[in-house]
Amino acid sequence: MITRGGLYLDPVADWIPDLIRIGKLPYPVRHGWVSYISRDDLARAFAAIFTGDGHLERLYKLMRSRAVSMEGLDAAVSRSMGAEIFSEAVSEDG
Repeated sequence: MITRGGLYLDPVADWIPDLIRIGKLPYPVRHGWVSYISRDDLARAFAAIFTGDGHLERLYKLMRSRAVSMEGLDAAVSRSMGAEIFSEAVSEDG
């Protein structure tokens, strides 16, 4: 099964030193795609919506328009940090 969803980017960025040290990205998905967004981006969007006019009964999709696969996330982290990491699917049971 392939899933898509939205997640906060902030924790992944905070985990990068540990991910590089262990060489893998333990994540509870194997073939999922994720559209990341930062909490700062959400805060700016909410501030604009709550303080501006014309937002009553409007619906907003607050996530990136392009999702990334686990392999794509591995490649982006590896490229940006100069150290190769790989995703490893994990379960809640460990």
